[in-house]
Amino acid sequence: MSKPAALPDQPTSESVTPPKSNTSCPSVWAILLGSKWRKSFWILVLLGVASTYAIKLYGQHGASTVICQQITLPAEALPVKVPLRIALIADIHDNRNGLLQALEHIKQSQPDLIIFAGDLYMSGTRLTRTRELITTLKEISALAPSYAILGNQDMECINEISRILEKSGFQILRNQRVDWTSASGASFSIVGLGDCNEGDESPQLCMLPRGEEKGSVLLLSHDPESRHLVEGYDWDLMLSGHTHGGQLANPATGENICMRSDMPAGLYPWDNRYIFVSQGLGSILGMRFFCPPEVNIIDIPASDSEAPAPETKQAAHPQN
Repeated sequence: MSKPAALPDQPTSESVTPPKSNTSCPSVWAILLGSKWRKSFWILVLLGVASTYAIKLYGQHGASTVICQQITLPAEALPVKVPLRIALIADIHDNRNGLLQALEHIKQSQPDLIIFAGDLYMSGTRLTRTRELITTLKEISALAPSYAILGNQDMECINEISRILEKSGFQILRNQRVDWTSASGASFSIVGLGDCNEGDESPQLCMLPRGEEKGSVLLLSHDPESRHLVEGYDWDLMLSGHTHGGQLANPATGENICMRSDMPAGLYPWDNRYIFVSQGLGSILGMRFFCPPEVNIIDIPASDSEAPAPETKQAAHPQN
């Protein structure tokens, strides 16, 4: 008698686990430890670190060499009867090496007048570094009459910064004016404003309404954006800093890239007047890209229509 055919195996009631799919994304640990991903991952890490370090080195190199930027302004920028040369420095930010380079440039240029446009101090640093600048600042002020205004970062330690500048031979103008005549006979008023970013500006203390000045006026104001606050006052040429030129420029065109102002660096005609902005000596984070630190030598030729010499006026007292 033949045996009955065997029945096929019946599935049991137990569930069958399907095989895991190999299409899922690898975990972080798989990337770090898996032989397939390990090499690519570490290559990317090394490339990122190397690129960051290279960018930092390039930026530090760009901030290390101070150039001497010489410019001749139109005679109407500041009407004077004899040629005038001004050395302008701004935004030192405790940059001792940059200040030493600026000293050599100023020595060679032999200016009639030296202007510091504010921000000696670097916010958040110890004042010991700022005091180390006194010797070099004294050498600079010994070269020509020297005037200074305060920047927004100077306001954090205003009393100490004021003492350092005064000890270094700079006369501070804080909402004050002086009537000044060069050795060669160029006469005009120098007006220095307090910093507008800190609410320290008081032009009414040291300026006259537009059309009432009898002589030429050189205005010192740390931030070029302050021009809107003094639009109704009488002045001819404003010297400023604050922008650092954006610390970045287009390498192809040389155009400054700056978020702080639409006047990042250089000479700008504005409202039948002129504004000159320096890229300054210091930098934030110690880096600059295609925007070197600079000292500015500004030449102003004699004007055929010089404004009359300013009347002697009492300078306004500084604010407390």
